[in-house]
Amino acid sequence: AKRFEDLRVVIPELQQALDTLREAKIQLAKKVADARRAGTRQDRAQVLESRLALLENAKVREVEWVIPNLSELLEKCPKGTCITSPPFCAAGVANMQLVFHPNGKPEAREGYCSLALKVPDGTQLSRVLYVNSESFGPDIIKRPCEGYTDACILSMPSLAVRGTAADVVVVGVRALQMHGWGADPTLQRVLLIGEAPAAEINFQLLREIRDAERQHERERRRKQHELEEQERIRRSEEEAE
Repeated sequence: AKRFEDLRVVIPELQQALDTLREAKIQLAKKVADARRAGTRQDRAQVLESRLALLENAKVREVEWVIPNLSELLEKCPKGTCITSPPFCAAGVANMQLVFHPNGKPEAREGYCSLALKVPDGTQLSRVLYVNSESFGPDIIKRPCEGYTDACILSMPSLAVRGTAADVVVVGVRALQMHGWGADPTLQRVLLIGEAPAAEINFQLLREIRDAERQHERERRRKQHELEEQERIRRSEEEAE
């Protein structure tokens, strides 16, 4: 009887604790849903912003990156350490970056800097990279991140230059030219959307466009042949009269 009495006292407390947990679970579910909706809006905004930049910069063929405080950069970036440019769009390619090693990659010769261009997987394009007045290329990119290990000698600025507007290094890429499916003028006029991988969408869409063009050409030729045949019959009838 005493045990039953103890349980009768504890049950309301357990029920209250259970109700509290249920309410907390409901509130947490609402917060998760709100976070997902906010994330979806942010993701969509980022996608639209990226597509807008891609369209606006479709005809851009050169991107220049001015890096300030070169002397400090050479001092604080040991060999093998790189800095990357902000992502940019140019020549119909999105999310490219310049990768610059001020003191060179680990395998670079002493005193040489290294420069590469990072592109999305599957991108085919030719480009010329440059550091100040030194140019390298043109070469066709075959890997997602490709460039020059021994680009050029990069010397420490003099004391008179350090900390001034001239204490900079200018790196960049020019003569950007797409190759492969991306260079197809028909495909360049199409805005690609959806969740499928870009390359998959591109190849499928390109096939559909070309099939439609071939079908249209066959239909045009068929109608032209019918008109010519009708004209031939009409002339034959006129001659028979």
